[in-house]
Amino acid sequence: MTMIIWNENFSIGIPDLDKEHKYLIDIINQLSESMTANHSRDTLPEIIEQLYDYIGTHHSHEEALMQKSNYPNFPNHHQEHKNFHNNIIELHKLYATDLLYAKNLLNTLQDWVINHICNIDREFGVFYNSKK
Repeated sequence: MTMIIWNENFSIGIPDLDKEHKYLIDIINQLSESMTANHSRDTLPEIIEQLYDYIGTHHSHEEALMQKSNYPNFPNHHQEHKNFHNNIIELHKLYATDLLYAKNLLNTLQDWVINHICNIDREFGVFYNSKK
């Protein structure tokens, strides 16, 4: 499996949020490593738990900054977060019924990094930094 290596292309220009995004990439890389070692079934419960913790903390933190800065696209961004959270809940349900494959979770997370963080979060970063 291919590891994601943090580089400035992932940065949204808000150091605290970038640090939290790096943590998500660490979770993704843990999953990828466990798949390579054929241990994903053993590591999925811990990875899903880390995701739940991450989502709750990170999205709350990010949305608080959006509200504080009067980010005009907050409603859409908030909906994106809710959709991602619901997607992780559905994947967890699949795990509980032995229907979740690690590859499904990995694809979901990689897609989130590429499409959400590198595009949608970056838009917020530009807005936020323009208000300083």
